[in-house]
Amino acid sequence: MKTKLFSTLFLLFAFITTSCQKNEQEEPILTIVEKNLEFPKMASEKTITITTNRSDWTAISNVDWIELTQSENTLTVKVLANPLTKERKGEIMVVAGIGRKILVTQKASDISIVSIPDKLDIDQWGGKYQFDIVANVQDWVISTDVDWVKITPKNHKNEVLVEVSENKSREARKARLLLSGADKKAPKEIFIEQSGAMHYILPLLDLNATEADVKAFELGRKSNIKIDMGYISGGSITWETASPIFPIVQYGFYQKSLDYIYMDVSNNDIYNDPEFLKMLESNNFVKVSDSEYEKEANKGDKVYIINAKFMQGDSGKIIFSIVPKQPAPLPTFDKLPYGLTDFNNATLDDVKKYEKEHNGTMNDGLCVINDPKMSENYYFFDVKNMPDTKGRAYFLYKRNGKLSETAQYFTKQSLVFYEAEGFTLVTAEFKALCKKEGFFYVGYSGGWHQFRNNEKKLGIAIRWVTLQDLGPVIDLHLFSTVAPSSKKYEEKQYTTHRYR
Repeated sequence: MKTKLFSTLFLLFAFITTSCQKNEQEEPILTIVEKNLEFPKMASEKTITITTNRSDWTAISNVDWIELTQSENTLTVKVLANPLTKERKGEIMVVAGIGRKILVTQKASDISIVSIPDKLDIDQWGGKYQFDIVANVQDWVISTDVDWVKITPKNHKNEVLVEVSENKSREARKARLLLSGADKKAPKEIFIEQSGAMHYILPLLDLNATEADVKAFELGRKSNIKIDMGYISGGSITWETASPIFPIVQYGFYQKSLDYIYMDVSNNDIYNDPEFLKMLESNNFVKVSDSEYEKEANKGDKVYIINAKFMQGDSGKIIFSIVPKQPAPLPTFDKLPYGLTDFNNATLDDVKKYEKEHNGTMNDGLCVINDPKMSENYYFFDVKNMPDTKGRAYFLYKRNGKLSETAQYFTKQSLVFYEAEGFTLVTAEFKALCKKEGFFYVGYSGGWHQFRNNEKKLGIAIRWVTLQDLGPVIDLHLFSTVAPSSKKYEEKQYTTHRYR
């Protein structure tokens, strides 16, 4: 259209020139100093002076990337950015009775090639992917020097199809693709990073996860459903994974919420493997004992603790328990209530002497002597004038009358435990007190939270329980770690209570 109009303007110029020669005495004057205008590749403009003795003059270009603005005796020439990788030319015709031509030249644009995206992170399984190419040239090329990435360029569609093979090695790998013009100068880099073959894994630990979220997560890493018990009323879903170390993962639900996770372990050696422990720590788990790690996690607006407990043996497991975080500080004992700790030496006379000095009175009605089912005799002492203390008890071996174990009963639950959502859990303050006095947390087993002090060769077993004759109490046992414990004696004396 511009070319046609430009030709028409030349015809018009010829007609005007002829007419002027016939009807006007004064010869037209049109002077333009700039006969050649050069512009850079980017959008820019120049203003030139038009000198003429005619009151009306006009200017037109033969290309649409040149824009003209007339103002009295000046002409502003504006060019748009050149998207081409070659120089381009255009012309301007100025007419005022006679015509003058101006040549416009604009420099070539640099080659521009962009890949979207320019980086790809994929799992071990690989697959087919597409990169979109935004370029101002059609003859772009792309290459790579790895054999596990197959490239199919489609220049006419400005796209690249990439097929990545499965990574069967435990090591992650990285590929670099080079994208450039046909001259292969200044190539752009595209990176593909592929994770190693599945080995050490973690389950989905999002406490807001639904059954659908778990299925999407596990299917995404090529796990297969082994057993689906549903989850609406508290079922579970068991998965077979691709990991040789954790072949089975079971997710348990309670009222549509994630409640626990079990992972079967094929090799108990992993519990001491620095690589596995480093993976836990990189996922914000903190060591709390040799067999337990913990991390905080949010569920809605509440904060919970995810406890990972290592269970060794032929059927080794890692059990992930989800419990509410302690809501507020709770004061504990000023110091650990050791009591009498002369284990394997103290006799009943030593016990009575100690109790006499510490306001204790034997309660014959609660003592259990010569029970044929037990290897120890049990002596109970009421304690007066000690707030929150219900009593103390002693286990003495039948075979030699020596002290085996002690028990102390406290009525104030918050000295050791806090309750939340039906769970009874050890407070941070009591754990800190134990740590201060050299005890480390062993873990939870058989209804008891257990601590050990290897230097003192002492153990603590503690629980919150409702005992038949004492009611709800903290049941704190101390014993020698080099002698058998008799805490199973208590099993028949308390009613069931929910804890984890």
